[in-house]
Parts: sequence; structure tokens; C-alpha cells
Amino acid sequence: MKSAIYGTLSFALAAFAPALALSLAALWSSPVAEARPDRNGDLLMVLIYYGYTNGFRTLGFAIPTALSAAWRHSPSKRVVMIAVALGLTSPITSTLVLAAMVKWLLPMFRWAPWLAIVLSNGVPGLLLGLIAIFIAGAYLRPTS
Repeated sequence: MKSAIYGTLSFALAAFAPALALSLAALWSSPVAEARPDRNGDLLMVLIYYGYTNGFRTLGFAIPTALSAAWRHSPSKRVVMIAVALGLTSPITSTLVLAAMVKWLLPMFRWAPWLAIVLSNGVPGLLLGLIAIFIAGAYLRPTS
């Protein structure tokens, strides 16, 4: 179970770190346009947005990996490396998965917006979790 926890935390940090770094860089960079009245409020909104989107992605990642014996029995160092690599690719994966799902998600925003938000952010995490299981399983297979 230790591997599942390390993997989930590594994924969450790797998925959140680039967004936080870019947001802080934008906050402290020289303004191109007129300065916003409340820069700290803008940063807080960015952190809230990235917090819940990465939270749902991380939950989606944690579900299949925690249930996988191949993931739980992998060495912690390998689990962390796989999770960090997939966490860094999560914004790209989310965009591609959302592009594939948009036809079904847009109508859902009218009658169940909370479900659409969870699915649009959780399904990419599920996909990345399944990829992580596949990678961990490939390392555990005996080679002849």
C-alpha cells in the first residue's frame, strides 16, 4: 500500500507543480497590460481551479493504481518515477481526452454540471492510472 500512496502523492505534486510555477511567474512578471486590481485574488482563483482539477485527476489516477497488485508490488522508486512522468503529462492527456469526450460532455453541463466536471477531470486520471498499471506490469513480467 506504501507504493500506492507514494505514487498518488508523486502524481499530484508533478501535475500541480508546473501550473503553480507558471502562475507564480505570471504573477511576478512585468505587466503587459493594465495591472489587475487584485493580483492575490487572481492567484487564489488559479490555485482553486488547479486544485480541484488536479484533485479529480489524482483521484482518477489513485483508483486503478490502488486496486492493482502490479502497482502495489512494484518498488517505490519505480512507482514514483512512473507517477511523476505521468503527472507531468497530465495536462496534455487531459486536453486530448477532453477533446475526444467533448461531444458527450457539453450537453451534460446543462443537466448535471457537477458530473460533467468530475468526468472531464477524472477520466484523464483514470486513463493515466491504467497506463501506469500497464507500465508497472510490463516491468514485472519475466523476460526470456
